[in-house]
Amino acid sequence: MKQVPPPAASDQKARRQTRILLVSLVLLNIADAVVSQFIVTSGAGTEGNALLIYWVTRREFVLIKAGASIVAAVLLWDLSRRAPKPMLVVTAIIVAIYILIVAWNILVAAGGSIA
Repeated sequence: MKQVPPPAASDQKARRQTRILLVSLVLLNIADAVVSQFIVTSGAGTEGNALLIYWVTRREFVLIKAGASIVAAVLLWDLSRRAPKPMLVVTAIIVAIYILIVAWNILVAAGGSIA
C-alpha cells in the first residue's frame, strides 16, 4: 500500500493561520449580528442586506447568523485541506471585509459618520 507523505510545513502553517482566521470570521459574524440588531431595533439605521431584513429584528437572529457562519467556516476549512495557501488568501480577504463591516456598524451604532 502506498503511503501518503505528510503535508509540507508551509501547508501546515497556512492551515493553522486559516484556522485562526476562521475563528475570527465566526466571531466577526456574531459581532455583526449583535451590532446590526442593535442598530435596527434602536432606529439608528436599517439593514442593508435584503435577505436579512425580516430576520434582524427577531430574537433568534444572532443564533441563525452564528450557525450560518459556523457552517461557512467548516466548508472553508474543508476546502483548505485541499488548497491550503489559496484558501488562506480567500479567508483573509473575507475576514478583512467583515472587519470593515463591523467597524462601519459600530460607527453607525455610536451615531457617528464619516462625512
